[in-house]
Amino acid sequence: HFDGVSDRMDSTSTLGDVVTASAFEFAAVYLPDSLGADVVVSSSRNAEAIFTSGGAAPIDMGITVQTSGVTVFVYNGSSYASSGYAAISAGAASLITGRLDGGTLYARVGSGAEASGAAGGNISATTDTVRIGCNFNAGAFVDGKLATIIICNAVLSASERASLRTYLAAKYAVTA
Repeated sequence: HFDGVSDRMDSTSTLGDVVTASAFEFAAVYLPDSLGADVVVSSSRNAEAIFTSGGAAPIDMGITVQTSGVTVFVYNGSSYASSGYAAISAGAASLITGRLDGGTLYARVGSGAEASGAAGGNISATTDTVRIGCNFNAGAFVDGKLATIIICNAVLSASERASLRTYLAAKYAVTA
């Protein structure tokens, strides 16, 4: 359980250890107690984050949670890209999935529509560690329970993605 004030976990691995060729996929099950205030879209990297990698390096990326919803973002040192928002509600456990597939970012919550947006830059160059429960910039912490987080070093096929969603939905009794 993340308290929204100071809880976070820092990994000894960097996202560059996991992500290759500007492609990755993630899944998380998250129950937000409350949602962070919206920030300017070009500054979403300063919002509450389920996970981020970046900060000191000129490249960072992650998944943020705000009143407007969940977004996947990439910042390549000069330009910001976001998937757009997928709706999420406080007090309800949600399956959150997303990916960077070539030049497009995707985010989805539960059975809702998948939000997407164009991305640029090579995130595999990120040399900072992965932080869970907090962003690297503004110290905005998530407030809720994170049951699981999975980060893959490639984009899953449609059938693999469906299998992962089905497995996590059944395990945590959430909507896929």
